[in-house]
Amino acid sequence: VLLKRALDASVYRGVARGAAAVVVASERERDAVVACGVDSGRVHVRGNGFPEPLVDGALESELRARLRIPNGAPVVLYVGRIAAGKGIEHLLETARRLPDAHVVFVGPDDRHGTAVDKADNVHLLPATDEPPLELYRQADVFVLPSEGESFGMVAAEAAAAGTPVIVSDRCGIAGYFEDGEALVVPYEREAVVDAVRRVLADDELRARLARGGVEAARRTSWDRVTDRQEEIYREVAPTGC
Repeated sequence: VLLKRALDASVYRGVARGAAAVVVASERERDAVVACGVDSGRVHVRGNGFPEPLVDGALESELRARLRIPNGAPVVLYVGRIAAGKGIEHLLETARRLPDAHVVFVGPDDRHGTAVDKADNVHLLPATDEPPLELYRQADVFVLPSEGESFGMVAAEAAAAGTPVIVSDRCGIAGYFEDGEALVVPYEREAVVDAVRRVLADDELRARLARGGVEAARRTSWDRVTDRQEEIYREVAPTGC
């Protein structure tokens, strides 16, 4: 992590010397770039687009069958690297506190399986070729409890799939959700556990978050991102180009 931060700082400073603009995905990433010495006037927040919503069609719960998760048992999904700083320990604590729920991790294990697959209600799967939105739709709630993400595209994918989203306030994407579109919680173990418990226990809340996530995806489309990128080009390009 320290090496990555050092490399990021070096790259940001190098880019700033010759770039008219530095485009970032979130306010959080903007703050990080400015902290590395880049002039704030050159930094433009453009965001990333959400996928097109996928909320129609029959849903086959292949994930449950593959992992032998009982029908009716809630599924808590995480997609991403199993690594330090991703809030994995928060989700493992969730599995301990909510033994009827099944926590499914999908992604490469950079911790070499340490404690992730030791409980009956914790499952670890490698990255899958299954269409992402179909995977998310098989979960009752998606959680991204990271210590820090410049954006967090997996949360955008989950929202577009109509799956309720819980995201840490240290993820850049948190700023793109309006009230009722996701639960944004502190990067704290108790906050994550309580949020999952609350969502799983409240059918109305799950339905509201599912609808809200789809609305966020419709509002934050790639067409709008493209428009913003073109706007930045017009702002920084010399007149007459």
